[in-house]
Amino acid sequence: SQFRKTLTLCEQALGPEHAQTLNVVYNLGQCMWQQDKMRAAEMLFRRELAGCQNLNGLRHRDTIRSIRNMIEFLSSEDRHDEAENFMDLLAQVQDADDFSRDGEARSFC
Repeated sequence: SQFRKTLTLCEQALGPEHAQTLNVVYNLGQCMWQQDKMRAAEMLFRRELAGCQNLNGLRHRDTIRSIRNMIEFLSSEDRHDEAENFMDLLAQVQDADDFSRDGEARSFC
């Protein structure tokens, strides 16, 4: 697919955890989800979340957005126990620091 080609190019040019690369990872995950390729979608969403956390830290708004995306994905798959784990993490992060003021706002990492 076009997203896979773009992902490969981004990884080569920018690195696997660059913000733009992670944005492509997320978009590819969305495509996989829409095509009912749930295992591939989950793998990509988890990669994007881990990359956001490594790049920005746990309390950054982009990481928080990625956690919310995982909650939405897992809930849609009736994996409520796993989604609840992410909800607990989100609550801890937001209680500790209600959205980090670091960095510029971006739609995704």
